[in-house]
Amino acid sequence: MIKFGTGVCILALVALAACSKSPASDSGGTSTAPASAPAAAGGGDVTAALGNGPGLKPGLWQTTVNVKGMTSGMVSKMCLDEGLSKKFQDMGTSNPGKMDCAPVSATRNGNVIDVDTQCKSDGVTVDNKMHMELTGDDSYHQTVTQSYTPAMGDPTVTTIDGKFMGACPSDMKAGDIDMDGVKVNMYDVEKKG
Repeated sequence: MIKFGTGVCILALVALAACSKSPASDSGGTSTAPASAPAAAGGGDVTAALGNGPGLKPGLWQTTVNVKGMTSGMVSKMCLDEGLSKKFQDMGTSNPGKMDCAPVSATRNGNVIDVDTQCKSDGVTVDNKMHMELTGDDSYHQTVTQSYTPAMGDPTVTTIDGKFMGACPSDMKAGDIDMDGVKVNMYDVEKKG
């Protein structure tokens, strides 16, 4: 469960970091790029399509994750610094691990972001559809739908609600994720490979 929870937290943070506001933004903190600016299929730069800009605001972020038919209301908190925010932003546009992933399309219309990717591993293709609605720079609602070929049951639908909580508490350091009292540090995980 820790690996699953960490993966969902990373998914939420990577998506938000890769889709953060651009320097050419309006007062609502969203890209003014046209909504029809999709990334090139099969390897386009998602960040460029959505507006490249600063990553997540440093501090404490809380996410509530619901996976249809699996988990309900899993809450985690993460202490984020600028270095980790940058790593998440870079992860959002790379192919980490053994997965062969490529962006299919990416659009942004004001505070609404849609990103479709396709990943392949061990003969399985995973189509990911992410829909995110940002509220300023301190909260978001995200829905991720994953379908598999060959089919592996119904598509997986995950909803993630994230909000900025302020400064990190004294008992958390940069990179800490607290999932119901179980702490994992992303910098430590990265060192272990």
